[in-house]
Amino acid sequence: MLLLVGFGPLPRLFRAHNSFTSFWPTVVHLPPSYGSEERPAWPHFYNALMDYPVDVAIMEAPTVSINRTSVMLYASYQRVHGRRVLLMSQRSHYRHEKINLQSTLLGKGKVRGEVALGAAAILVLHKDLEGEARYLHLLHIARVGEGQNGANKPQSDDYSMVGRPGAPLSERSAAILTFCLQDRTLKTIYEDRWVRAFSRDPQVIAARRTWKRRR
Repeated sequence: MLLLVGFGPLPRLFRAHNSFTSFWPTVVHLPPSYGSEERPAWPHFYNALMDYPVDVAIMEAPTVSINRTSVMLYASYQRVHGRRVLLMSQRSHYRHEKINLQSTLLGKGKVRGEVALGAAAILVLHKDLEGEARYLHLLHIARVGEGQNGANKPQSDDYSMVGRPGAPLSERSAAILTFCLQDRTLKTIYEDRWVRAFSRDPQVIAARRTWKRRR
């Protein structure tokens, strides 16, 4: 068992101390690529993250729960960029206690109005997580369909990895954005259709060329 854990596939797939490390996944698919391009069709911010020379941890938001299906999209991204990932969840993975949205953002002992990032240097807020997951899934089934010539094509509505059905992800994202915009110490380092990334780390903020969107 020690040899399996130490030399098996898990160390190559997940960095230690991620919010989802304790969930042993059956399959974590890589994000699909743009046509013939080698890089995946995810928010372009992650391309910049891959090119950033400093090792940083990122916090992903929003999340509804930390069960296996809810974190698969984040796990899929993390398989490629390889950075430590923390999840801004309604439940604390490490303290095993229920916490609400405000305490998730502010944290204990923090100045009111200042978002608590903990060990994370960057907060990645997904503005439309469900739409983002749907987009990736539709691209994935299109690629599979091309390879199979239309045979056994997966169902296009299979994108439940973003959380339980009916989860209020858009409302949660809007609430987190409101908190972030009220925090004067947080600076936007990147924004596109899917995500908006914040940081207060001087080194991260100074790397403006790295975070500039590349088309």
